[in-house]
Amino acid sequence: MIVGGAAFDRNIDEFWRCIAYTIFQGYGLTETAPLITLADPAQTGAGSIGKVLDGQKIRLVDSEIYVRGNNVSPGYYENPQLTEEAFSKGWFKTGDLAEIGEDGNLYFKGRKDTVVVRADGINIYPEDIESVLKANSLVKDCVVLGLGYGSNLEIHAVLMLEDKYSGSPENIIKEANRKLNVYQHINSCSIWDGDDFPRTSTEKIKRNEVAKAVSSGRTKKKARGPKPYRKSQEILEVIKNFHKIKSKSIRKEARLEKDLGLDSLDLVQLAGAIEEKYDIEVDDSQIFAGTTVGDLETLIKSSRKASQKIPFYSLPFRAPVRFIRVIFQYILYPFMSVIYRLKVEGRENLKNLKGPVVFAANHTSHLDTFVVLYSLPLKLRKRVATLMSIEHHFNHFFYQSGPWWRRAVEAMGFYLLVNLFINVFPLSRTHGFKQIMENIGRMLSRGWSMLIYPEGGVTTDGGIKEFEPGVGVIASDMEASVVPVRIKGLFNILRNGILPWKHMPRWPLVTVSFGKLERFKDKDYRKIAGIIEKAVRSL
Repeated sequence: MIVGGAAFDRNIDEFWRCIAYTIFQGYGLTETAPLITLADPAQTGAGSIGKVLDGQKIRLVDSEIYVRGNNVSPGYYENPQLTEEAFSKGWFKTGDLAEIGEDGNLYFKGRKDTVVVRADGINIYPEDIESVLKANSLVKDCVVLGLGYGSNLEIHAVLMLEDKYSGSPENIIKEANRKLNVYQHINSCSIWDGDDFPRTSTEKIKRNEVAKAVSSGRTKKKARGPKPYRKSQEILEVIKNFHKIKSKSIRKEARLEKDLGLDSLDLVQLAGAIEEKYDIEVDDSQIFAGTTVGDLETLIKSSRKASQKIPFYSLPFRAPVRFIRVIFQYILYPFMSVIYRLKVEGRENLKNLKGPVVFAANHTSHLDTFVVLYSLPLKLRKRVATLMSIEHHFNHFFYQSGPWWRRAVEAMGFYLLVNLFINVFPLSRTHGFKQIMENIGRMLSRGWSMLIYPEGGVTTDGGIKEFEPGVGVIASDMEASVVPVRIKGLFNILRNGILPWKHMPRWPLVTVSFGKLERFKDKDYRKIAGIIEKAVRSL
């Protein structure tokens, strides 16, 4: 499949790859005649626009792609002013924003002229918000705009809804905000009054015309999302009581770290304090150094009430089940050698391990857990639990609709396969931080080691993503020793639950490397996570 003309949605890209289609995606402009980069499906992950072609050079200036080469036009015909604006010392300014991944491939972020810049300097890419809105089946299309400037900035969504929908668009906005980072939250929305948005000859939406229509009131049924920040006495009390800060320092635009002096430990504890006071589900990843007091207010108003409990299953830790699990693993693992060859490095670092440890690994495939467990000696393997996201795996199998018998069979099958035979330990990435830590503490106190993937998900490009601070909390507060683990060679196997035979090398060599045991006394969780990440990368 050949893709061009507009950025290819990452989820759609991943879907076609999983059903064994080869995706060739090119990037370029009319002024570059036309290709600048081309994605080689054998060397790029989903969402990448590839590497620069021979004979051209690119560089990123404030994330904007600059390009030069023999294929680049020298300028615009009889328009010296436009030519001067479009070039900088021989480099053509594309107006497109991107970032370069660890694999050296380019990843498209959006157009420079569509980026919304907040008062605190954070860039908001409308395309990221629009993709979340479009995932709702009631939204045919949408445009996200920044209205106002500085402290008065609002994120405004213009929606084109399905004809069958007659409800309030506020519900659509609330649902989208639950999936977005707090600094991306939509503040208001309106309904497009027309059959379609104005478009160019290549079917791209004319954003300027949509913005003019919104400003002139030519959209209808305006609805509000989270209101712009108004200083709340409650949030003042939470921050002031949590950390001795003078009330006058707590301003709308005050950042938690730079202006209020909260460190990484404070940020994690603040998330727990907000959960406890307001009885809501708070994703601690949405509270970071650059979060403002205004962002906290918006987060509190848009968060869901705490409802779902994080289960702690004791059955998989009992002796009869442990015996069944060991037998099952001995039966299963020989069949795994048909899919790949296994090479284990650093086994000497596993000798003389005492007490529970945390195996922190990069996440390349849904086969990672089997491969790591098979690489461990039996004395360690039989007392290891694997942390797994409730949102990504557990809830996928526990349906809320359909025949009761189907739900019962699928739930039981999943429980037997994953919870009993692999000993999965559930966690949530969106809520219940305090309860998760208590459950992990119970497991470690019983002498069980655990396998954790600090990236928070399977890689989409083959590289290693930034480790989340949760592993730092476990290593520091629970004084758990950490063994870094690096997995190589599994990226193209079972990334999305399907074996992509056309993309998979024949009988690939998979390497699992174990690093030296690490212990931490530092209380900077992000720093600890960074050290562990560096150790994994070095293997």
